Amino acid sequence: MDAKDVKNRGLTVEEYSQIVKMLLASEEDFEVAMSNIDNLKDDSKEWDIIIKLLYKELTFSRRHTFNNKFSVMGSWYSSDTITYKNLYEEIKNFPDAEINLKDIFHYVVKNEFNETLSDAYEFIDNVKIDIVW
Repeated sequence: MDAKDVKNRGLTVEEYSQIVKMLLASEEDFEVAMSNIDNLKDDSKEWDIIIKLLYKELTFSRRHTFNNKFSVMGSWYSSDTITYKNLYEEIKNFPDAEINLKDIFHYVVKNEFNETLSDAYEFIDNVKIDIVW
């Protein structure tokens, strides 16, 4: 993943997925992923939303460490304000949102939905989700 290339074209779904896998893997992978994010991100609205999406992927101490590094929620944080509904509205109301950002959001919501369903309904293989923009 080349930082200049990503900054020019935006983060792809595949790259987002790789970052998430690293954030959820070993402690060493987590630290490398944090460093990669730090090198890739900029001050754009897109990256603000991507950071929030990545934050939602984490739990417990890793979420806390991530918040401390990227100031997702400041010193007092609660995932109540970072809901998928709120993130959807941010992306929808962001006129210059890159298509990659919408694709990443779709990927995240689809995975969340399918993981939830697969735990409760083993007989469901996949559900198609269309997001209205």
